[in-house]
Amino acid sequence: MWNNDTLPDKIIRQRMSSLNKLSQVLRDPDVTKEVSDFLKQLSDGNLSVLDQTIDIMEQYGVKGPKSLGRFKEMIGDGEDALVRNALATSNEPLRKAVKKVLFWCAFAKQTLTVTKLNQVLVLEDDPEVKALGLETILSQCQNLLFMRQMLPPDLGPSKLDRELYWCSRPEHEIESPKGKNRRTPPVSDYQYIEFRHAKFRECVKKGSFMPGLNVNAEKVDIFVTLCDVICDPNAEKPTPLCQYAAFHLIQHLKDIDRDVVPQWQQPSTKNAKKGLTDKVSQYMDMRATQPREIESRLLKRVGEALGRVLTNETGVSSMFEEILWNSPDRQIHFDLYDIDLSRSTNELVRAWVEKLTERDEKENLSLPTQIWTWAHALKKRPEGMLEDLAQGHLRSWAQKSTAEGAKVPYRLAYRALFNTGQYKHWSRDDDQINTRVAENMLRLCTDRRTRFAQARLSAALLLYESTNEQDREYALFLYEKNRYLDDSMCAEKLYSLLGLAEHYVPQPGLVAIDEWTKVKEYTEEALKCWKDSDAALRPNFNLNRCKRVYMLSVQACMALGDKKRARDRCTDALNSDIKTCRGTSDFLTTLVQIYAEQEDYLSIINTVEKQMSGKVDFFIPAWLMSRSRQTNKDDWLRRAAVATGNVEVVIRIYDRAINYWAYQGLFHETCVMLSELAIIYREDCQAIRMAEDIFNRILDAMMKDETLQVDSRLLSIIITERFDIYHYRFSKTKVRNLRLPLCYAAADLINNVRVSDVIESSAKANALITLAKMFREMNHLRRAYELADQAFKLCIADLDDWVDDNDMSAFRTLAKVLNWLNLTKDAGIAASLIFDRANADALQVSEDEYQNTLSTAIYARDVPKPAVDGWMGLKVDPSSNATAPAAHPGEPLSPQSIKSTCTCQCSSDGTNESPTTAVTTPNSMPIPDELMDVDESNGSMLQCMGPCNKPKLMKWDLEAPKWYMCLDCPSTDYCSDCYKSRSTYRTSQNKGLWSKVCWGNHTMMEQPIKGWKGVRDGVIRVGDSSRGVRDWLMDVRQRGNQEIKKNLKK
Repeated sequence: MWNNDTLPDKIIRQRMSSLNKLSQVLRDPDVTKEVSDFLKQLSDGNLSVLDQTIDIMEQYGVKGPKSLGRFKEMIGDGEDALVRNALATSNEPLRKAVKKVLFWCAFAKQTLTVTKLNQVLVLEDDPEVKALGLETILSQCQNLLFMRQMLPPDLGPSKLDRELYWCSRPEHEIESPKGKNRRTPPVSDYQYIEFRHAKFRECVKKGSFMPGLNVNAEKVDIFVTLCDVICDPNAEKPTPLCQYAAFHLIQHLKDIDRDVVPQWQQPSTKNAKKGLTDKVSQYMDMRATQPREIESRLLKRVGEALGRVLTNETGVSSMFEEILWNSPDRQIHFDLYDIDLSRSTNELVRAWVEKLTERDEKENLSLPTQIWTWAHALKKRPEGMLEDLAQGHLRSWAQKSTAEGAKVPYRLAYRALFNTGQYKHWSRDDDQINTRVAENMLRLCTDRRTRFAQARLSAALLLYESTNEQDREYALFLYEKNRYLDDSMCAEKLYSLLGLAEHYVPQPGLVAIDEWTKVKEYTEEALKCWKDSDAALRPNFNLNRCKRVYMLSVQACMALGDKKRARDRCTDALNSDIKTCRGTSDFLTTLVQIYAEQEDYLSIINTVEKQMSGKVDFFIPAWLMSRSRQTNKDDWLRRAAVATGNVEVVIRIYDRAINYWAYQGLFHETCVMLSELAIIYREDCQAIRMAEDIFNRILDAMMKDETLQVDSRLLSIIITERFDIYHYRFSKTKVRNLRLPLCYAAADLINNVRVSDVIESSAKANALITLAKMFREMNHLRRAYELADQAFKLCIADLDDWVDDNDMSAFRTLAKVLNWLNLTKDAGIAASLIFDRANADALQVSEDEYQNTLSTAIYARDVPKPAVDGWMGLKVDPSSNATAPAAHPGEPLSPQSIKSTCTCQCSSDGTNESPTTAVTTPNSMPIPDELMDVDESNGSMLQCMGPCNKPKLMKWDLEAPKWYMCLDCPSTDYCSDCYKSRSTYRTSQNKGLWSKVCWGNHTMMEQPIKGWKGVRDGVIRVGDSSRGVRDWLMDVRQRGNQEIKKNLKK
């Protein structure tokens, strides 16, 4: 029977057959066809409506023709019936809640989230409605609404930072785990409530499902609720519903009808389906009526709510500023401030105000005095609609002490004032401040001297960021005006003096005594304002700006050599309220540096210990995190502890820091402190077992819990140090039964996926070559060469990429691998290349050389031949003899003559602009050393680990004595003097650096290699020989692979 049915008929029959009562209808084919036709006509192809109507028919008890007829009369329009069914409950609070949610979803200008709807329910006056959960409400109207998950929780903001930055992050200095959780958006922010079909939305908006329903009252209720949310004086910060109100307030005002068409006069969808005769008979019974005006009660609610917003009664302007400040793009999307809609918005508000005042004159609405005054003023001058909000923004703008903070209130004030039409000369499309705009805004802030001084400061802060020189000069003029304020406005005076000081701060690297003198002068005046203000009358200073004053003062004193004044400034800052600000650890760092230069190590210990005992718990942990993470001589705290015999004090400081970060629940920071403490135990205390235990605890915690993660750099350091301890213990014993377990433990660690897939490749290569040394000493040669092969390939892969940051570590590890393979000369070159880039730009082939290699050159006898082949052929123009000044026989070419003959595409400073290929030959004519400018370095630095105070190197000084690199330590280098004296310092108790781990029988390599002349245009020069860096790497790859294969075959 079903074979000839269409697909909708089959769906309907299948659905009916699964129900108890409707399955009885299938026995009568005529009734079944009638039901099917009725459902198809009612659903109009909407399967959701079809399915829900079948459920309602089952609940209604349709069994035959009579019950079907009654159901047709009852159901009317399908959408109306579904809405009525959702509201058909004996629970009155639930019915009210369902009705509210339906209307909010219907009139919403964007899809509402679960969070916003929950906030709407909380604002309900009825406590029983408040107690209902949104899940209960959605369950009641599940046939109309559904929840769409836009972003699953597992793809949203993670509760755990899986990749934390290496250095200290400022937010962690004053942050608690509760604060982090507050910033994590809840899952309900990603759950959106939508109608199952657009028809349901239209049905609710028309209100045809309930005779006599006042839909306009529902619109008014939504608008008033949004106004109440915006005007809530007790709100700590804007809620999602408040943000929605700020963006769509005027659109909801437009929804409200000032002249209402009675609902019974509106033709329904049901009437539209009747025949023409039925429609005529229906309307013959109707009286001709006119649209009636909005009820006075509703009009008063709209007027009062609108007035509260536009009069800025409860500081609404600050709410708009907060929302704009927290918006991702910092763009003004509030419809109330929209410039393009300003005319229509003004007309809309004026129409409401006129109706409000007229009705008040007729019926005496008992409007509050403030609303009545506002309404009559706006009726006379509607273009001043946003002036009260503009004044609020100007007050906020004048109170800011930073340019970043002043931008948001300024932009909103600009937009609000522009909409008044008074400032025709202002730009419509650009709200950037300029001198003229600043002058107009200053005119509006002349009611009090203090506010005027504040406005001058805020204008100067913004003008100084302008690219226009005149605007910047005007900013300095305003700063200078505030410089001479009296003591009652010391805060504005301090911030202005700071602005003048910042103006004179020179660019980094420049020696500018005059500029630093100016900075010192202004900061001294500013600090006088800070110190001279009485505690009882002191204004609420912006401590971050005061910290900036102190910091500039310290920098100026350091630049001018006034170390005593700089030390006093740092001490004052650390003993004041400024210590609670973020970034104050720089004062302690500077103080430690000053004491270190004076070799006053005891003062370093005392100062740090004093700060640890202060009230601010996070200060010392944050300071330890902000320092250099490398184990080098910059760690003056550890050096001072060893020099004064106070290592236990440093250990206690680190213990406090570890407890602090562990209590905060920050695993990464805890591991940083633990790893540094382990290094202290090993290097400063020679407590190898303590260091090993700490590293094992970190690694065991990571292996057991996948949520505990650290970044790749920290893990690389931990693994490198752990392998160094393995190698140390291995080398201290000759017992095979003790050595073999160390080898296997190290192999298991580096083969662990959680380790090998995370650590940096250079660290993995270093661990592998260390393990290879251990296996070779155990006579497991094949295993040793397999590990060396892996390390070698990792080094080559690191140098083949286009990342320069890891080239130094890759070259160092490559030198160790090549030396282990007995390729000592190549190892020396690799050790010499640590400052260079593996992908150094090579010299480009000139067009002349390319043309001279074509086959036509054989027949073109008049083509001049290059005077010098190869690389120098690109440097010397063979035709330059006729133009360049000839040199006497036997006289070397001058640098000027060689530079004038250069035909390659070189820039004026001797660097190659667009190099692509290296062309080299060992027999090329050498370039004079004074012309050899090495290529750009990879940015790495080298520091001697001995007791000297030599500065760090960024390139080799070819005339200086050699340096020496340890091939057994992870990263240790010595200058020539410290290398010669290290054996003496090893056994000394009073001399030498704190790090004595390397001072054993380790293998050293001289660097740079003998005859090293650097890298120029991607070409290595050693003595009279040269070779491209890329070509040398290809040669080394072949030689290394051959050596490894040769030994693996044995």
